[in-house]
This record gives sequence, C-alpha cells and structure tokens, in this order.
Amino acid sequence: MTTQSGITSIEDIELQQIVASVFQLMMGLEVEQVDRAWSPQPDHLAATIQLKGSWSGELMLETSPQHACRLTGLFLAMDPPCEVDEEVHDVLGEITNMIGGNYKCALAPGATISIPSVAPARERLPSLTSTLADHKAFSCADDVFWIVRVTAAA
Repeated sequence: MTTQSGITSIEDIELQQIVASVFQLMMGLEVEQVDRAWSPQPDHLAATIQLKGSWSGELMLETSPQHACRLTGLFLAMDPPCEVDEEVHDVLGEITNMIGGNYKCALAPGATISIPSVAPARERLPSLTSTLADHKAFSCADDVFWIVRVTAAA
C-alpha cells in the first residue's frame, strides 16, 4: 500500500524500527508509534536533514521544547536543561542525523545526506504542511514527537 506521498508501508515499518532503535540505544527509551493527528505547533522545534538520491526529500523530527530538553538530558546522561539552548539543538540534530543515516542505508542507498539543522517549527511550516508531507507520531518519555518525511516535488 502506498500513501499519498508515495511512501510504502514497508518504508513505514522500517522507519518505525529505526526510530525505536535510535531512542533505545542512545537514551534507553521505549518508543511506540501512536495514532495522533498532527497540527502545526509553531512553538515546537524541528530538526531537519535532507536526502538526495533514490528517495529525495526532508526528514524532520518535530517536538516540544520541553520534550527536547528531556531528551537532551537523557542523551547526555545529565540533568535536562531548563530551556532550549545550543546543547538541545545539537542533540536534536544528532538524533535526527542518526535516524536519517539509518533511513538512508535502509531505504535510500547511495543517497547523499545533509548536515542537520534545527530551527523553530514555525520556520519549517511550508514543508511541515505540504501535501507531500507524511507525519508519523511517536510516544516516549510521557510526550509525543513526530517524524515527518517530505518527499521532494518531482
């Protein structure tokens, strides 16, 4: 079965396994995909990487600032920062890079991958709200985050 953005269910399963593996390995967190409607949250953060090759597009991790701080604390084995800072941006970028690198190897062999960038989600709204965007909600650490795939326009 193929979704509106051309992403098959096998790719969905692979992405779910990649996300679960990265969160378990790097932060000791159990992650599960959940059925949650996505809506624009301009106060969220979006960490983005771009892939170009057999699949071209953007892969984003979108989460709340509070969740980003909790993930940073777990990732770095320290108390979570009280507010979003450069360390939080670095950790979100690294998590997204790990997910993107595994995604590239499994589903887009030979593709090139960009350096991750992290910005407020309001700066990414054109991509996040694109008809080519595929939003997958995941739950962990008492919060929900999204992995968003935006297929490049042909």
